[in-house]
This record gives sequence, structure tokens and C-alpha cells, in this order.
Amino acid sequence: MLNIEICDNKDHKAVYYRNSDDVAIRITILDLNHTIIQDVISEYDKTGKHICDVLFGTDPTEIIAYREYHFCDDKNASGWTDYKKVNGEFIKLHSKNGVWIIQDELFRCDWFYPNGELAFYDVFKFDDDIGEMCKEHSYFANSEVILDYADKPKLEHFDDYYLDFL
Repeated sequence: MLNIEICDNKDHKAVYYRNSDDVAIRITILDLNHTIIQDVISEYDKTGKHICDVLFGTDPTEIIAYREYHFCDDKNASGWTDYKKVNGEFIKLHSKNGVWIIQDELFRCDWFYPNGELAFYDVFKFDDDIGEMCKEHSYFANSEVILDYADKPKLEHFDDYYLDFL
């Protein structure tokens, strides 16, 4: 049985459709008149692995963007590639890949421009005090620390679409 969770924001509503494992399989963004402005449906393979998120806009029959997940093993996503439809063709927006430098202790996420060039990367370390991974720093492609979040390269995501309507 699906569970529905509605989150009211001041300028829109988000409706989360969750399966029996409490995983969001669909997220619908509504304007204040309850008109759908974005609908994301998650696709899973036969084993239950999350393989793709598909984005629909105001027309529920037209796919406008999607995120394709990449896997380093049978269970864990190691990254994704985002695509957006432009003039009837899907173009690559950016991609992200992650890799353990030291298993369960040090992790690196690489963010790439559409042409495959490294934009920046994030390094995460395990924090014993809180018992989970925490971002240590973000770095430019030349390994210089990014000190100000505003300096981080901007990458368009597949689901940035609805922000244009708010």
C-alpha cells in the first residue's frame, strides 16, 4: 500500500508517494492552485535497485529530464548522470561519481561538467563523535580548497525545472 505525505511550503506543495518500504517512488510538486508543475517518478529494476528518476513537467505525457544512476556494486549507487530535453533531444547536464578512498572512513565525490571535465570534488570523513560521514571540504579541480560556497561551480540538475515556476 502506498503512503502519501504532503509538505506545505509557502509557495508550493510537495506530495511524496512512498511504497511499503517507505521509499519515495513519486514526488509531485503542485502550485498553490494544485496544478502539477513537476512530477518525478523513480524507476527500479527487478531486484529493487533504484536505476533512474524521470521528470515530467506540466504535461504528464512528456519526459523533460531524467537522472540515470551508476553502480559500483549490486546495491550502492556510486553516482549519476543528469539529462535534460532541449529542442527534442536529451543533452547531458552533468555527472557525479563517488569512490571510497578508505572504506567506511574517507569518501570522495567528483562532480563533472557536461563535457566530462572535473568541475570540483567533495571529500567526506567519518566522524567518530557523531557516528556518520561528514563533509570535510570541497575542492576545485586543481585541489584548491573552496572556502566560500558561492565560489563553487554551478551545475544544472535534472530536477531544477520546477524552480522556474515558483
